[in-house]
Order: sequence, then structure tokens, then C-alpha cells
Amino acid sequence: MKKPVVVALVCLGAVAVVAAGVWLLSPRDRPPNGTDKPPGKESKELAEREKEILTKEQAIAAARMAWGKEVPEGTPIDVTLNPDRTEYTVVFKTNFPPGTRGADYHAKVVLEATTGKVKQLLVGS
Repeated sequence: MKKPVVVALVCLGAVAVVAAGVWLLSPRDRPPNGTDKPPGKESKELAEREKEILTKEQAIAAARMAWGKEVPEGTPIDVTLNPDRTEYTVVFKTNFPPGTRGADYHAKVVLEATTGKVKQLLVGS
């Protein structure tokens, strides 16, 4: 029986050891797909999913349609995409003077990042 061959590669301070077809990389040099394997099918799927994600402008338009009311002129709008890139949160904030009681937002809409489907709609009162 042959012994497995271990090959060490040094490239820009990163050490990659290839032993029996397994990639062992330091954490900062690991592929973005969260595995110890070199980028492959998973990264292609991630790239395809990135193409399907709505833009911020599309998310705002979908949230305006979901809310169904006219957005007051000058309303601050916060748009955030969650870390796993599956949901947009669009918040139509209020413009109350400091010290005034009232809701923090006119509406808060949570949308699916790929389809724009409304998952949650909260309206301030």
C-alpha cells in the first residue's frame, strides 16, 4: 500500500496542504462558500443567487406598493439586506421634531430578497 503524498504550497504567506484530496487552509484563506474545498459548484450557485437579488430601488418600490399609501415627501428611507442575503428590510421613518412622541416609522416592510414577496408589514400609529 502506498503512503499518501503530502504537498505543501506557500503562496503569499498562506499555507495550503493538500493531503489525499483534502484542502486545509488557514481561516482567512478559506473559500467564501464556508467549506474546506476549493470554490466550485457552491460558488457558482452563490453567484447565480446574487444575480437574482433585487436592487435597493426595486426593494423600495415593492415596499411602497405593499404599504399602499403615498410616502410623504422627504421621508427618510432605510433599506438593509440581512447578512445571509435572503431578506430586505425597508423602513419609512418619521420626521418628528426631537422630543415629540410618536411612532419611529410610518411603515416597516420585510421582503424576500429574490422575489420581492412581502413577509411582514408593520405600520406605525
